[in-house]
Amino acid sequence: MTPEASRHPRAVEEISPAALRESLDKLGVGYPILDFDGTLIDSLSVFLAGIDSAIQELCPDPERIPEFNEQFLEMVGRLRLEFHVNREILLWPTHITARQLGLPPDHPKVRAAETKIHQIYDQDPYPLLPGAKETVIKFFEAGLDPIMVTHAGERYTERKLRQTGLAGMFKEVVCLSVDRPKRDQWSGCFQKLAIPPEKVLMIGDNWKEDIEPTVALGTRGVWINSKPEGREFGRNNHRLSEEGEGRVLTVNSIGAVIESLVTAGNSRE
Repeated sequence: MTPEASRHPRAVEEISPAALRESLDKLGVGYPILDFDGTLIDSLSVFLAGIDSAIQELCPDPERIPEFNEQFLEMVGRLRLEFHVNREILLWPTHITARQLGLPPDHPKVRAAETKIHQIYDQDPYPLLPGAKETVIKFFEAGLDPIMVTHAGERYTERKLRQTGLAGMFKEVVCLSVDRPKRDQWSGCFQKLAIPPEKVLMIGDNWKEDIEPTVALGTRGVWINSKPEGREFGRNNHRLSEEGEGRVLTVNSIGAVIESLVTAGNSRE
């Protein structure tokens, strides 16, 4: 598959469904599976804004807010290694920050900060990434039934699907357990869906959780690497087994996926 997609992809609507289907047939895949957060919707901006709002409720000094933001995100990163994506990994840093500022747990400012964190999950709107809905629709137009697999709770996922207008657009929505790493659940997921991994096209933004483990099971992958220079997403940090080499297409956005798949299929002629 091609190593890197164009930075300026053609609009998804301009691409023929027949051309997409032909390319996917050449690549030997028929089951497109898409991640949700960070792949179709901009969850990161929502979380960062919610965390910033919580800290502003706690901290009276605006000059210290960047310091507490950085500290908060560092704590979240460490907590995720142990507690994965549970809501509590945002509440604990909130309480630690409050304690550093001398605020007791029942202080009104702490309650207000907690409310901001809960709003991330219960109220805040999530923006679709450019080309996300069009990409899902294009798979349908090509005669394929896209599947969503997300590492989040069902209620939270249903709210985001309704709010973004993506509800009803997937053959199945699978919510993997937040109490276990996502990468450890793929084999069971494919068994539950009753689809062979070698026929799967996995589309996701997280190399470690979405791409590496599924390609190791036999899928093809489309890695949305929106931060090619970022520490977490740097390509030098990623290694595939010899069997997995050549099975991953790298793009810089969800809007580039369809054109890149067509190009990859055409290269097999």
